[in-house]
Amino acid sequence: MSDNGAPVEGVRVPQADGTLFALPVTADTALMASLLTLSDVMGTGHHAAVSAKVRSGKVVAVVGDGAVGLCGVIAARRLGADQIIMLGRHADHIALAKEFGATDIVSERGAAAVEHVKRLTRGVRAHSVLERVGHGESILTAIQITRPGGVVGRVSVPQEEEMRGSLSAFSVRRRCGPISKNYCRTFWKGEFTRACVRPYRATRSGS
Repeated sequence: MSDNGAPVEGVRVPQADGTLFALPVTADTALMASLLTLSDVMGTGHHAAVSAKVRSGKVVAVVGDGAVGLCGVIAARRLGADQIIMLGRHADHIALAKEFGATDIVSERGAAAVEHVKRLTRGVRAHSVLERVGHGESILTAIQITRPGGVVGRVSVPQEEEMRGSLSAFSVRRRCGPISKNYCRTFWKGEFTRACVRPYRATRSGS
């Protein structure tokens, strides 16, 4: 499908000893369909939550309702967030976000979205914000809905040559092999189920 040979039936993986994690499954296992999510969008969404320092009892906002954003909701709930605000506009994705643990939905954009988040949080905004869209407006929104002392976990790829906001303050944290490998170990401890493949399928259904 792509120049680097993935996803295909077989692929050469450089430094495989440090990046691959063997799972006790067979080709016909019921969990096979979920492994794509586990090794791709789930690891990215979870890394956004970890980078944003999501903790028990905290308020979390997720900017973007795609596959990574939905997995970010799963991760925030798993890490114990008390309030999870999803910023998105796709009805089917929003339905999944609610099922996965989102407590509030913000469908507006820009200044209207910021004001809505402020109302939901009584003016103090979110402790942790997960940004996974990559547009200047979404990154600026992520900054503006973060309370003083809060953290933005940005795992998006910039979509514009010039981005708005104080982007020099960001350190881009990309998901790398060893991180994914560690997350695979975490998720495989009886916590990752077939249901988690649904964020990936939902966002590739044409919506």
